[in-house]
Amino acid sequence: MNILLTFVLLLAMAKLGGELVEHLRYPSILGELAGGIILGPSVLGVIDVSGAVESVGYIGILLLMFLAGAETNLEDLSRTGKTAVVVAMFGVIVPFVFGASLAMAYGYTVIVSLFVGATLAATSVGITVRVLLDAGRLNTPVGLTILGAAVMDDIIAVLVLTILAGVASASRIGAFQVARILLLMAGFFILAAIIGRVVVGKVILLTHMLKTEDAVESLAIIFILLLSLLAEEMYVAGITGSFVAGLIIARTPEKDHVVMNTKVIGYAFFIPLFFAMVGARADIRAVGAVGLFGVALVAVAVGGKVVASYAACRCRKVCRKDAFAIGIGMTPRMEVALVIANTGLVSGIIGTDLYAAVILMAFATTLITPPLLKKALAT
Repeated sequence: MNILLTFVLLLAMAKLGGELVEHLRYPSILGELAGGIILGPSVLGVIDVSGAVESVGYIGILLLMFLAGAETNLEDLSRTGKTAVVVAMFGVIVPFVFGASLAMAYGYTVIVSLFVGATLAATSVGITVRVLLDAGRLNTPVGLTILGAAVMDDIIAVLVLTILAGVASASRIGAFQVARILLLMAGFFILAAIIGRVVVGKVILLTHMLKTEDAVESLAIIFILLLSLLAEEMYVAGITGSFVAGLIIARTPEKDHVVMNTKVIGYAFFIPLFFAMVGARADIRAVGAVGLFGVALVAVAVGGKVVASYAACRCRKVCRKDAFAIGIGMTPRMEVALVIANTGLVSGIIGTDLYAAVILMAFATTLITPPLLKKALAT
């Protein structure tokens, strides 16, 4: 299909679906996902999400995470630090153990089971951030705890992936390799802090001397993309890089102007396109292909995160209502889970059946989170 027609269909269905569900008092993201599902292989099968479409859609999640960072109060985020750390640790260990145990119960080998467990470790925070932003609940203890824990989840998941990839390729992963990755990760955050303090403010001031239109907005988008790229090169998720870019821009005098215009760019095209693309990539017909194991993996993925996060929050004396909402918000899996599964598939550790089960798990946890989180926030 012509790429322009693909964009037309995805954006039109995303906006139409979003409008319909808004009238039903559900978050628009649910309609955007549904619009993509209708266009994808699950229903009509007229959209092929690959190549340039996927790349353009990826910009949507980067802009969304930038907006989340720009609208996050850094001081409030730091105050949730201890709770976020506990939630992150519980939220990695419990689902990992649950997933590996499930795979072993189905007769898979230890290394295969570890790969399955690893796919359940990370959290795809983009879905949750969209719901929190739409509900005006991002800068609350619930929203900030989810943000902090999800960033840490991704860092831990990358370390787990590195170790498993080394085992899969029969190479030895030692303390030196792990220390190197940790140093690179730490180096990213230090470098980002230096850029934020020394460079960004001065560059923004220089843009006022330029005669070209919207120079500040262009600089902001360049900064988002560069910091996301730098993050990926230093073993940190790209969406974490864009979130940090938002935190940095939020401390400049141009924050309100940049956020307002980025929202226009993002919500008019890139952000709904991304969520429609996520829906279009899902194939709900895969349920029959993966059998009971796929269904059990979804149940373990949801239950593991909710139970682990709830228990962690209660240990930190968070009220039951907020603890449950945090558990729901930590449920989605997507990018890192699929990267881990793809690594196992390419290396020959897991087969296409397990890969299909992981894809089902990723999309199922992504699709069920918006309505469940909305309900949890409302109660």
